Amino acid sequence: MVNSKEILKDYISYETREFTPKVLLKIPFDLYESQIIAKFIILLRKTEYHINCNHKIRKIFYLLALKHKQCKYGVHIPVNVFAKGLSIAHLGTIVVNGNAKVGSDCRIHVGVVIGANGGVPYWEIMFTLVLVRRCLEKFMWQMEVKSVQMPL
Repeated sequence: MVNSKEILKDYISYETREFTPKVLLKIPFDLYESQIIAKFIILLRKTEYHINCNHKIRKIFYLLALKHKQCKYGVHIPVNVFAKGLSIAHLGTIVVNGNAKVGSDCRIHVGVVIGANGGVPYWEIMFTLVLVRRCLEKFMWQMEVKSVQMPL
């Protein structure tokens, strides 16, 4: 969780260590895919910092900027989901649920969807399947009885 300037600088330096040259990160327009990814990760981490430190005006500004980048490039990653070491391989459709918690040094490729709704317990699935099977057996038995009773 990014809640201090030191942690923010540590996260950003760790996650952008692969991107060279660093001058491309200062250019206000986007030229290369790696530059866009690095800027997105920096924006995501700065948004996390301002949200966690409860900076009211900056939080709104960075949230709007992050939403704009997410819609523009199709990379929908909410704040405070990934630990240190987020790496995005290529731009494209990436969707992550806000309730998910992902550990450190995670690399994401195009077409990834990470959801976190708690899932359905195994026993509940098995119970539902048993009920469905019983209903089908009862239905099949009724169909057999009706077919026997009908004269040809």
